[in-house]
Amino acid sequence: MAKTLSGVTLPLALMDFIPVLFFFITTILIASELKKIHFIGGLLFYVGGIFSFIGGFLQALWKLIMVSSKKNISILHTLFKYFMPIGFLLIIDALIMSRSNLSWKILKSKLMSMPCLLFIIVIVICMTLMTTFIFTLDSSKIKTHWIEESVNIIFQGCVCICVYYAIHMKINQVI
Repeated sequence: MAKTLSGVTLPLALMDFIPVLFFFITTILIASELKKIHFIGGLLFYVGGIFSFIGGFLQALWKLIMVSSKKNISILHTLFKYFMPIGFLLIIDALIMSRSNLSWKILKSKLMSMPCLLFIIVIVICMTLMTTFIFTLDSSKIKTHWIEESVNIIFQGCVCICVYYAIHMKINQVI
């Protein structure tokens, strides 16, 4: 990774913590619900969420330190590359382990009902934009970092809110 983050400002570095926080809240919400129907799967989801959170937090902290003190504590970035995939693998394992206990029909009906459906549409748009950015935006420009970070915040925020609504939606509201 670069020895400096050219053009990255303190506000942009601080913004990097927001999607990490949204992701963590989302994993706690999902893990809490999953634990009710499959205890081990729920615990594994918690652990995966914590690993992913630590990875994202370390990456954001690395950027913040890099911008604020011009010190490259590269171990933070290196640890991110290990914690994040381990966390995602644990989350995937938790879902695979718990899949037979999940009511996919109820989950689908909740996600396809209002207001979740609105958030799902925004999530899909954000995912499409982030994929498009890989091929269309110049990552050497600071404007690109602001655009990508803003879309990521909207994406993670919408996922978090959608999960919250889906969890708190009564079954009779969707069937």
